[in-house]
Amino acid sequence: MTVRIIVIDDSAIAIARIEEILEEAADLRVVRKLMSLEHVDLDRELGSADVVIVDMLMPGRSGLGALDDLVARKATVVVSDAAADSSIASEAAARGVAGFVTKRELADAAGRERLRRLVRRAAAGRRATGAASPVVALVGSTGAHRALELIVPSMKESTARGVVVQHMPEGGEESFVAWLTRLGVPARLASPGLLLQAGQLVVGGGGRHLEVERSGRVRLRAPAEGDLHVPSGDALLRSLVPLAPHVTAVILSGLGRDGSDALGELEAAGARVLVQAPEDCVARSMPEAALARTTRARAMTATQLARELSRADVR
Repeated sequence: MTVRIIVIDDSAIAIARIEEILEEAADLRVVRKLMSLEHVDLDRELGSADVVIVDMLMPGRSGLGALDDLVARKATVVVSDAAADSSIASEAAARGVAGFVTKRELADAAGRERLRRLVRRAAAGRRATGAASPVVALVGSTGAHRALELIVPSMKESTARGVVVQHMPEGGEESFVAWLTRLGVPARLASPGLLLQAGQLVVGGGGRHLEVERSGRVRLRAPAEGDLHVPSGDALLRSLVPLAPHVTAVILSGLGRDGSDALGELEAAGARVLVQAPEDCVARSMPEAALARTTRARAMTATQLARELSRADVR
């Protein structure tokens, strides 16, 4: 299937170079080129394209200024002069782009191939954002960062929708989201009504339970008096029961038993359940509780989990 692409950049040279790179592949085709977003009717101009490639900094209405409108309509990849670790790249990830490539990367073959790969994944992910597309739910606490350092980079090519509950002090969510993004998968903080997107991670923040509706949209629920963990892995996993045949649930290192109560329900409804092997954990009680409440859960090291979750369609 041919992926149809629109390239938006104020430099005609940059547009020509991006078009040349993309159309080296037979399945990628640039169908429209725009040098400005000023006074542009996006619904009309974007038409039936699958993916938008946009520069972030342009005169008038910049790519950054239009990013929310672009992402809402099409899978969007940013190609920019800004560095991969810049605040611009972090902002693009927070707005839900499907990928970020620096123009400097396009000078070598690996960078050019990475752009083509991101465009394909963006198109596939946009087609697969319905309720039947795979979801990976990651629940962790003490010591889970060590596992995530291996797991998240392995998911760069995955078209699954990712959702994360990590116990942390309230107020640390933004830095955690930025850290996940630096690991290679765009992450953003959960907000009401946010649609889970393929190839991205949505992270639960403090003060509200993160739940996922059957439609794939985020619901934030106020905690009940006495709730031990907010957000709670149990709350997230229980909300995913209606989507269970498409869910892979992963319990990582942590103290306590968060996630274990809902895990059995999710498994019984048809979800695949993976647990970090207790002997591989900094804190083994969450994985041990999870294994005690399930019958088909697979215990794996963080390295094995990373390998398991690296496939494009992990479910």
